Amino acid sequence: MEFELINQILGIENDGYVAYKTPVGIVFITDANLRHVVENRGDRRERYAKFIIPTLVSPTEIWQTAYDDGSYRRRYIKVFKGSKYAIAVIVMKVEGYFLFTNMLPRSLKKMNKLRSGDLIMKNFNECE
Repeated sequence: MEFELINQILGIENDGYVAYKTPVGIVFITDANLRHVVENRGDRRERYAKFIIPTLVSPTEIWQTAYDDGSYRRRYIKVFKGSKYAIAVIVMKVEGYFLFTNMLPRSLKKMNKLRSGDLIMKNFNECE
């Protein structure tokens, strides 16, 4: 049920994908990669699915972060005004394109831990 809900919100058919234009390129979201978002039932991250598209399309910040496996991932961070929460959408470059890998809701205070690496974009109009 949760998996179908997140697919519906993002407009993805079974075994399909969708692409979104971000300020720094295209990001693909595949049906297969969304399963990770709903796997951990304690988090219930599907509740935040409606925030994925605004985070990708109009992020507050984008960070390029090195990971222990030698890869680099982009962290699209969106601070939603009037809320105590922010969302980070994580994408990874795979065979020449960027692919959605995770989505992390955080309190504003805990979001600072995700701000690491190289800042590649900041929307000063959205900063408080």
